[in-house]
Amino acid sequence: MNEDLIRQRFSEAKQIGCNFAAMRLPKSNDAYFFYATQLPKMQRVEYQKDLDRPLFFCSPYGAANRAYTFLSDAIYKNNTCIYGQLPEPSNGAVVNFYEGSSEQNFYADEVFYKNYVDHIIKNINADKFDKVVAARCEQINAPVNAAQLFIDASTKYPDAAVYFFSINEVGSWLGATPEKLLSVTNNIIETVALAGTIPADGSVVWSDKEYDEQGMIEFFISNVFADHKLKKYTLSEVETIIAG
Repeated sequence: MNEDLIRQRFSEAKQIGCNFAAMRLPKSNDAYFFYATQLPKMQRVEYQKDLDRPLFFCSPYGAANRAYTFLSDAIYKNNTCIYGQLPEPSNGAVVNFYEGSSEQNFYADEVFYKNYVDHIIKNINADKFDKVVAARCEQINAPVNAAQLFIDASTKYPDAAVYFFSINEVGSWLGATPEKLLSVTNNIIETVALAGTIPADGSVVWSDKEYDEQGMIEFFISNVFADHKLKKYTLSEVETIIAG
């Protein structure tokens, strides 16, 4: 992975002042970069044949099957332009990646959060839920080097899909995920039911917790297949992978 090239690509996006996305796929040294002067639109995600360019989607929580779709002016794979032409840089000052704060973000102090977790535990004990992720947002004021964060995440998590995007008027986001949505090879679709966490210290022993959490995802995927009348599929044995 060419770190200087990644820094160059991020710097170009800021000089142009455009919407920008970067992505490195799992177990790969190749990085893709998307430059879009047109503001990505929130629209329904649908399979499309014979596209003239790769697409980058990013979907907010609760958006169902809708996502912001990058209709890129230029797309690069490493240092090779695979679609379009890079827009001209703006004549003004370099534009930083957009910082936004959604009204839906959940901020909580310690007392509120403890009560929140207690409420979840009570409902789990009452069999209203099987599992809840008790998440919240934390605001920090610190200088952020997006290119370096992308490089660090790619180095630390080689088995994850690492991505960054910045959409004007919306905000910027960086993540690294080991969860495969879909891959297609020779018209065969593959997905993964990945859940449950245990320390990667060599003594890998699954408890009921790991089997339950993995089973929830497997059950959900099976139901999705059934809803779409997909009956002809095979299920592999459960295995342990190093994902983080």
